[in-house]
Amino acid sequence: MSYEAATEANTNSLVTNLNVDPYYDDFDESKNFHRILFRPGFSVQARELTQLQTILQNQIDRFGAHIFKEGSPVRGLEINHQTRQEFV
Repeated sequence: MSYEAATEANTNSLVTNLNVDPYYDDFDESKNFHRILFRPGFSVQARELTQLQTILQNQIDRFGAHIFKEGSPVRGLEINHQTRQEFV
């Protein structure tokens, strides 16, 4: 699967190519990587953090696609709107 196809399958709203400056997200789901290892004593690179985000987003999307049918209403929720935020 190409990166563009993986991105489109990832979310309906995200069609941006993130494999460009400054993100360099070259995550490829076909390689079946589900773990990013960090080397002790070396700083973490932005690319590694971006790949972690992509892996997590793919897992969340797959879980949601498994649990919810596209377009079905979700019931039993309540809205909680907070106008004052302590931090962002």
